[in-house]
Amino acid sequence: MSETPGSNSPVSFATPFPIVGIASSAGEIKALQDIVRRLPIERTLAYFIIENPSPKMSPTSAEEIQTWTLLEVTHAVDGTMVVPGVIYVLPHSKRVRFIGQRLTLSERVVGSPQPVDLFFQCLADAQGERAIAVVLSGRGGEETRGVTRIRRHGGVVLVQDPLTAESTGMPRRTIEAGEADFVLSPGALVQKMVGLAPRPVDESERAVQGIIASVADVSGIKFSLYKESPLARRIYRRMRLADLSKVERYASRLQEDTAELSALTLDFLTGTTDFFRDQEAWHWLSEHVLPEYRRVEQARRIWILGCSTGQEAYSLAIALLEATEGNLSRGRSLLRLFATDADRGAIERAKLGCFTDSDIESVPQAYRSKYFERTATEWRIRTFVRNMITFGVHDVLTDPPYSNLDLVVCRNLLMYLRPGAQRSVVRRLSFGLQTKGGTLFLGPGETVGDQLGRFERLNLKWKFFRAVQQIP
Repeated sequence: MSETPGSNSPVSFATPFPIVGIASSAGEIKALQDIVRRLPIERTLAYFIIENPSPKMSPTSAEEIQTWTLLEVTHAVDGTMVVPGVIYVLPHSKRVRFIGQRLTLSERVVGSPQPVDLFFQCLADAQGERAIAVVLSGRGGEETRGVTRIRRHGGVVLVQDPLTAESTGMPRRTIEAGEADFVLSPGALVQKMVGLAPRPVDESERAVQGIIASVADVSGIKFSLYKESPLARRIYRRMRLADLSKVERYASRLQEDTAELSALTLDFLTGTTDFFRDQEAWHWLSEHVLPEYRRVEQARRIWILGCSTGQEAYSLAIALLEATEGNLSRGRSLLRLFATDADRGAIERAKLGCFTDSDIESVPQAYRSKYFERTATEWRIRTFVRNMITFGVHDVLTDPPYSNLDLVVCRNLLMYLRPGAQRSVVRRLSFGLQTKGGTLFLGPGETVGDQLGRFERLNLKWKFFRAVQQIP
């Protein structure tokens, strides 16, 4: 069985200081040594060194690294209390979890991601915007889910310039995946890393609200209905990248720098998505809801909200094909599957149905050849799966909802909205579902709130609800 870290939003276990994960592969010590020797003797950041194994090279030991620096260097062991100003060397055979400042280590199971990728995923889930990934010279690097998750949760990814690397695999793959915030030489990486250390930040509420309003004007999306704290964290992340500490100065920059305003807008819209996220929930859906869809002659309408780049929509299409033993792809089906998002760029990517090796890590092996085509550089969803879905740009906060629905998948969207907006969305969804008594599938951290009278509970753990049917 493979393992993946928790797929929900970052838990509130973050340390009060950033943690830097420095990644390389065993035997690639030139860049690692250069970085470590340049680290300042300050207690503002904690550092973890993690290497992907090499069949011909031994991992770099804490004892060897200690000869390069005056900072304390130690092996990471179960129960370690993480403190700033220390370098921790993580064994590649272990998986780490952060519970506050304490580490818990367990064996990395067979079939799990490579040590670097697994560590970055765990770091993102625990640290959120306080996670910093540094990708150095190293072989391989096919898995990029970890750096993707760090950026989606508001962290920063620094990558060694491949022109200065002994082996370009790890830095090149991160850059090609579009997940590098900065591409620099080892010396410049240290300067940038130190610049990301905590310092006083002017968190002027009025300036933050002004920036959110500016992004709303540009995008046409009512971000005033979203919770302010997640958006503020995205603002502070962009400020760190721009080396600014005053919100007012960043607001002034946005008035002059359209590229930065576009980058912030993209940060606001970017969400974390995976195929079959929370697999136990998908199993329950397949066992208890989708069997009803085996009668392909019966008209069905399904709506996936906030579909981002399409992973969840394609997951549902695959689950439907499995539940109906492929009947939906043969002959004329009365199923209509709509997938929408407010982000036009995400919808265009979803329509393409093209994914990286890292993107499909959570797709069961049996499904890969059945529902995807492997090209030289990517995995492409097969045409018969793609043709099941109608993708479109839609903002559930302002656009009319779909109606006469059998199933709505609205996962990890409500959690970002203010309470009033949450109630409005749930009420809209209940109207769309009530004609048929359809099913609502929410994210694990979400609920229908005070609209419970409109639904009956089907599974409280995985948040399945059935709309109370209204007979005309």
